[in-house]
Amino acid sequence: MLNGHSIREVKGSLQSQVIFKPLSETQLQTLCESALVKNFAVGDMLIKEGISNGFLYLIIEGRVKIKSYGIKVASVSAGNLIGEIAAAGLGSASADSATADVIAAEESKVFCFPMNTIRTLSQANENFAQALHDSAMSRLLG
Repeated sequence: MLNGHSIREVKGSLQSQVIFKPLSETQLQTLCESALVKNFAVGDMLIKEGISNGFLYLIIEGRVKIKSYGIKVASVSAGNLIGEIAAAGLGSASADSATADVIAAEESKVFCFPMNTIRTLSQANENFAQALHDSAMSRLLG
């Protein structure tokens, strides 16, 4: 449910991200149609470390903090992705588990893309899979 956001808005947000550039128009449309919009209050947990994460998130408003083993390691603001490590299968305990907690640092609104859609697109588009992997590695090594 896009809660008042149009497919065109979602598509515009995705097209501003390098990671989604390899997707065809049809694949991009599929991804947009799968999107959900969620709002998070300060302190809400988006992702729990060690637990399978069901979404790749694109922050459209607000900011989140990332904690690994209870230590803040980063702050991520609007216009950025979260969950690409799990989406690329580079999670810690299992291939799709989260490597960190992600907590709303301020009221946040995010587009949520189901992992099953992300994985289907990755299997169908080698360049997208590589871009996702590169983004995840950049986050891990950053």
